[in-house]
Amino acid sequence: MKKFSKILAILILGLSFSYGDQGRAGAQFLKIFPGVFGSAMGGASSSLNYSSEVVFWNPAGLNDIRQNSLFVSHADYFAGIRYENIAVTFPLNFGVVSFYGTGLLSGDIRETTVDEPDGTGDYFSANDFAFGVAYGTQLTNKFSVGGGIKMISMAVDKVDALGVAFDAGAKYATGLPGNLTFAFTIKNFGPNISYGGEGLQALTKKNDGEFEEEDVEIEYSSEDFPLPLSFSYAVSVEYPIGEKQKAGLALENWQILDIKEIYRLGITWNYDNLFYLAGGHADLRRLFDPKVSYKTVNGSMKSFTFGGGINLGIIFKKNLWIKYAWEAHEYFDGINRLGLDIAF
Repeated sequence: MKKFSKILAILILGLSFSYGDQGRAGAQFLKIFPGVFGSAMGGASSSLNYSSEVVFWNPAGLNDIRQNSLFVSHADYFAGIRYENIAVTFPLNFGVVSFYGTGLLSGDIRETTVDEPDGTGDYFSANDFAFGVAYGTQLTNKFSVGGGIKMISMAVDKVDALGVAFDAGAKYATGLPGNLTFAFTIKNFGPNISYGGEGLQALTKKNDGEFEEEDVEIEYSSEDFPLPLSFSYAVSVEYPIGEKQKAGLALENWQILDIKEIYRLGITWNYDNLFYLAGGHADLRRLFDPKVSYKTVNGSMKSFTFGGGINLGIIFKKNLWIKYAWEAHEYFDGINRLGLDIAF
């Protein structure tokens, strides 16, 4: 029962780890910034992202991918937790297909109890995964759409939850000066899910009678919880600077089920497709009012971001990007991300 109590506490914390509406949704790992370039842009990446990591942000952006590519990224998240992304993308005659995965991995966690605070000698883990496939196609030379489906798995020791969710997006390049582009996305649309498994089972006596010999097996029922459904719309511009440089600006509005409305800003500069720099802010409300409280923004405490990348493809005649991004948080150390985007 002590082990069950520990598992139950972890599940409760995972579903309600902050104030206000935060915690109404489960599968919180789906809200972590994926990839590298989009993270460096402060999350303003649905309309201005030409790498294969765009599958995590807006499947309609897949139509900008011209080569088979493999993308991988790694981040050391809080408390020794690892965050991994992978995507394999294939341009076809009738569109672009991408297979992708995300994992939030705790590593081994020492099991402790009230009687054994230094550890029982056993270990468990808490791992979240999402694996999916997405497809993007062009309806006209200016308008692209995309969609995808993903399977979601969350497990804490012997307790787990499985679900399915859908993503969809669109992107419209107006053809106006500055390559003015609009985009919108819907992410994590799917039915409620709940936890189950051996970890929610226990034994109890039928009654307190001293002659009672048999225990009865019981199973605790987990309440259903929604996924972190989100909707975003974005606008971006991109201007050439001379013959080899270009600069881009993106502004994006995010509305997420359990976080108040967020505006995100990203700026990028690219030199001849050889290297880029990017920077942004993940919540403009906090940028213009640094004293805003954690409760006011319902847990959205990301702030400044920046990063860059270099393309070694000039050696191999195909893109081979090495990328880096850093993301600041209010109460925790900044998050470092590394990634590779390789054409093959």
